[in-house]
Amino acid sequence: MLDFLTIFSAVGLQQELSKATGDQSLIIRDDDTSPSSLVETAAGHLADAMDAFDTAVSESFGVILGSQEQKEKEICAPKKA
Repeated sequence: MLDFLTIFSAVGLQQELSKATGDQSLIIRDDDTSPSSLVETAAGHLADAMDAFDTAVSESFGVILGSQEQKEKEICAPKKA
């Protein structure tokens, strides 16, 4: 029942919008022909830089923690006589 109400209200809304706008299209288009704006380009470069930094930090911690684990294994290992 709720699905029918949703469909009918959506159809009614579309009819009201078509009456209000007439022949005018409701599609919003970006007439700018450039592929991306300066802000989008800057955001992309910033995201790439942050990703590279995050990768470097996580790899560094992995190396540091990995070397500490190796030292712990050497200390805990029983010595052979």
